[in-house]
Amino acid sequence: MSYLQKFTEEETELLMCAPQLVGVAVTSIGSSGVLGSVKEAMASIRALMDGVKSYPDNALVASISPSMQDADAAKKMAKDQKDMVVRRIQANEVKGSEQLADLMIDDLCKINDILAEKESPEVAAEYKMWLREIAVKVAEAAKEGGFLGFGGTLVSDGEQALLDRISANLNLMEA
Repeated sequence: MSYLQKFTEEETELLMCAPQLVGVAVTSIGSSGVLGSVKEAMASIRALMDGVKSYPDNALVASISPSMQDADAAKKMAKDQKDMVVRRIQANEVKGSEQLADLMIDDLCKINDILAEKESPEVAAEYKMWLREIAVKVAEAAKEGGFLGFGGTLVSDGEQALLDRISANLNLMEA
């Protein structure tokens, strides 16, 4: 965590909460049912942990993404991050999926400013791409609107709208 010392406590919390907050916000905006929500939660966890694999030279991502080289430390880090996210949600009196999405988008805007001030463009871009990858993997984890696994769409209109907002607010253009 020493890499994170260059950030204030509030900035560190925003940076550490963002990956899980993105996953929770995308999950909450969809309507994939209980099984779909479980799939989306698992996709969020996998994408969070894949950060180190996807961006092995990014010290910021490595400081936030739990490493399975030490399973106990990874569990503790994930739990601490989850607890931070829950406190953020409660402190902002979030009552529904739209408010959660708005909180997440507000946080992404703040993160843009933090990264612009304190990170290299490469580190900042990779961190932001990682956040978007988490959102996309969660959105694509379960079909929306189907019945017993039949029909439905991979990404609901609400999820796509949120993915678009995430990309726009991270200043990432779709490839």
